[in-house]
Amino acid sequence: VNEFGQHASSYTDNMDGYVSKISTEVSDPALKEVVHGLVGATQAFRQKSQQMNSELSQSRTEIETLRKNLDQVTQESQKDFLTGIYNRKTLDQLLAEQISLH
Repeated sequence: VNEFGQHASSYTDNMDGYVSKISTEVSDPALKEVVHGLVGATQAFRQKSQQMNSELSQSRTEIETLRKNLDQVTQESQKDFLTGIYNRKTLDQLLAEQISLH
């Protein structure tokens, strides 16, 4: 995703350079208009790309937080709250793992 954003930004920068060059070196108004239209569309694409990158970054952070919360809840659910002793289901799983190793 970040790589895509960098490529989009590089593309837009290149287009801006070409527009500058065409503005000074090309005298055909129709060609200039087409190029300016392309640059405008590219800039809109760049803005949308930056917005998507931001949203994806937020989603990534949210997913990481949810995974941590899930891990914590999973660990908490394996032990009795008062005694700190593993519950029956966890003990059965641990025993099955140990038996399968031997």
